[in-house]
Amino acid sequence: METKFLPLFLRLLKGRMAKRGVSARGLAARTGMSSTYAIKMMAGERNPPSDRFIRKIANALEVDYERLLLYAGRIPIAFRGGGILTSRDLETILAFMRRMRKARKRARKGGR
Repeated sequence: METKFLPLFLRLLKGRMAKRGVSARGLAARTGMSSTYAIKMMAGERNPPSDRFIRKIANALEVDYERLLLYAGRIPIAFRGGGILTSRDLETILAFMRRMRKARKRARKGGR
């Protein structure tokens, strides 16, 4: 069930929870999500929750909502169609992301 974004999301979430001394059950209590879901999500057995719960998590842990959304593999509402970015902006971002992906692959292979 793991998405490619789950490790990034969990790393950010677990780090913030450790700083705040919050357990998975504590996070569930603060956000209204079921403790079973929270525990399974923290174990990597569930995908990140809905945008609504991501906002609740961000508030509970005092972490930037848009950062948490991005780490969950979602596009913040402000950047979706009709938002502050034009289609040209989005294409520029996509091109940059492709270049970064290629650079990471080259770096892993030991090249430049």
